[in-house]
Amino acid sequence: IPERYEPCRLASVEFDLMLNLEMSDILLDAEGFKEGVLQDLADAIRGRRDKMRVLGLEAGSVIVQVAFDHGVGGDMRGVLDVLRELERQVGDPLSRLRHGTYTCSAKHMRMRESRLSHLEPQSRCTRQLSASQRKQHDAIVSEIAKKPKTPRAPA
Repeated sequence: IPERYEPCRLASVEFDLMLNLEMSDILLDAEGFKEGVLQDLADAIRGRRDKMRVLGLEAGSVIVQVAFDHGVGGDMRGVLDVLRELERQVGDPLSRLRHGTYTCSAKHMRMRESRLSHLEPQSRCTRQLSASQRKQHDAIVSEIAKKPKTPRAPA
């Protein structure tokens, strides 16, 4: 997750959470699994469950495609701050995430940078930036736009 990004408030961000499970382990109750993962995530970040969605599941261990919406971390933390915290917890076997019912098997996560959406139009968002900040913002947005979009699996 890029440390340098978040000059603007984001409406939502999508990421993939890779779990060391097999699809056959979850197929009998896929909906229960999705709800369980979201509850594990909410507990791990002490965030709002109503601001989280599972977008889909992929094979390859189990890859859970998740979206966090603005406000997931309450009033004080932006969505990228929450993702950075979650990324740290993936690597920490003593973290709240790694003690979750399903997320105890978390092994990696990656932000789907091509799936950032701004809370407000970019022109309003960048109006308060200095010239150097605007240049950095525009370079990051351009870099993100060039990346191929990660295909979505149906939910």
